[in-house]
Amino acid sequence: RLELAERTGLTPQAVSKITARLRADGLATEAGHRASTGGKPRTVLRLVPEAGHAAGLHLDRDELTVVLCDLAGAVVAERRAPLDLGAGADAVVEGAAAEVEALLGGVSPLGVGVALPGPLDHALGVLHRVTGFPEWDGFALRDALAGRLGLAAPYGGTPALLIQDRFFAGGATTVRGFRQDRLGPLDAHGNPTGGNATAILNLEWRFPIWRWFAGAV
Repeated sequence: RLELAERTGLTPQAVSKITARLRADGLATEAGHRASTGGKPRTVLRLVPEAGHAAGLHLDRDELTVVLCDLAGAVVAERRAPLDLGAGADAVVEGAAAEVEALLGGVSPLGVGVALPGPLDHALGVLHRVTGFPEWDGFALRDALAGRLGLAAPYGGTPALLIQDRFFAGGATTVRGFRQDRLGPLDAHGNPTGGNATAILNLEWRFPIWRWFAGAV
């Protein structure tokens, strides 16, 4: 625990609470003790590989790959399928989600990670300028995939989603007439708190002006 605190920058008390929760959930367990160097022997913790799984999704231009990994990072299942990245975001997300569900076979994953060509805003899960596929520019891939797979869920006994799993609206990638994430509930300090669901309808006409320069109404 002391080593975890040193490596993560968390306090020893916070590490103790987190590791206790992981052990209570069956995700981690004790794996013996290290030799004492003068004080209390340090308890060694290890993850329980079979206690949870996560899926990894790679969307290439003509093929998608889905892998299922245990908590030790070992690949326990894999699935590949042809893909047309130019078929449109909705069609690609639907096909990718179907392949993920087929691989999972009823297993509830801890999460799903996704990668594909082009710059990705990791904080917002939004794509930017995928070469050769301009229709993907500004697409909120993380929210679309999470919504299709229904992965966002409250943690423990709390009724609210974790802040990173909530939905936000407002800004260049959702509703442009509002500041980033400001179209929605705010806390007492004026900070966006997000919500458990969102529905956004936009109608926009884009037209070319000159080469890569375009206009929108």
